[in-house]
Amino acid sequence: MISLFLKPMISKISLPCHVELTRIAPRMFDVVDNLPTSLKWAIDAIAGLLLPNLAPGRADADERISWSLSQERRGIREYGLKVVIIDQEEIEMMGSDNRFLRSFAESTKKMLEGLE
Repeated sequence: MISLFLKPMISKISLPCHVELTRIAPRMFDVVDNLPTSLKWAIDAIAGLLLPNLAPGRADADERISWSLSQERRGIREYGLKVVIIDQEEIEMMGSDNRFLRSFAESTKKMLEGLE
């Protein structure tokens, strides 16, 4: 399902990037164990699209992709997954007039400098 939605856009995303996944459901999961486990399939699918030359399940370990996981409580029988992918170019373009985005861009830049 993820590749159906993301495949047309994936070529426009450059690495490094940050992927935000938000689980939407009527009940909250434990953030230490259950939330990461429940989103593992999505992480593997997205990473596989971003880095198609790696073996399945291996691409999510690439240091050029950072991940953040969250969840939102919704009504009964309301389930979903929100995916936001922000590449470095987008962070730099948006960050000049937004304090949150500037802070995010600075922390991402520090993280990326540490990888070099």
